[in-house]
Amino acid sequence: MKSDNAKKYMSVAILLLVIFAIAPLARAGSMPYYSNPGVENPVTYLFTASETGDITAYFAGSDAWNINKIAMVNLTQGGSVNAASFVFTNLKTAGSGDYTSIGTSVNLGFANQGDVLLFVMATYNGIDWQNVYSDPAMNVNFDGGHNHIYAVPYSANSIPSLTLSGLYIGFEDTPNLISDYNYLDESVILTNVDVTPVAEPATMFLFGAGLAGIAGLRIRRKK
Repeated sequence: MKSDNAKKYMSVAILLLVIFAIAPLARAGSMPYYSNPGVENPVTYLFTASETGDITAYFAGSDAWNINKIAMVNLTQGGSVNAASFVFTNLKTAGSGDYTSIGTSVNLGFANQGDVLLFVMATYNGIDWQNVYSDPAMNVNFDGGHNHIYAVPYSANSIPSLTLSGLYIGFEDTPNLISDYNYLDESVILTNVDVTPVAEPATMFLFGAGLAGIAGLRIRRKK
């Protein structure tokens, strides 16, 4: 009986871990902003093209003091960061914003179905320009490799001027030690883009430990 109960508890723990990993992707239909500001987003993402065709971005706003622009790089096609490809400049001075209009659309480029995509934000802090990437491993030079993006499916009418469905992404533009981690410094809605959450190492360790625990319980039960 104890073995059965332990097995049930372990199964519930694994289920909770999986739910935790995918929960941010299940909030379509509400305002898509990050729900835990002040805390670094623990979920990283793999972005791919949904189907063969253009990737379109719609500007969804910014509350940044820095000047920011975004761009897309098609990694599968061997693309690289090109200064000319950055779009959606935001300007903000003394607390009042002068932005690209909400809903303005730009074609970020062509992709074949399944192509792996990288999104980049160029941010100017008043001293120099720096790039922040959707892949935390590429942010080592910026702040040691922290996560500066949040992504969630977006449904029509969440933002009145953006009546479409797609993928919402929000960038964070300041380094880890001074970041507010609200992921609102440059926000866009993307069409023709799929996102897959990538488990953090700690989550994978706990998940693996849970599986190992269940395997151990089964072995002991057989004995």
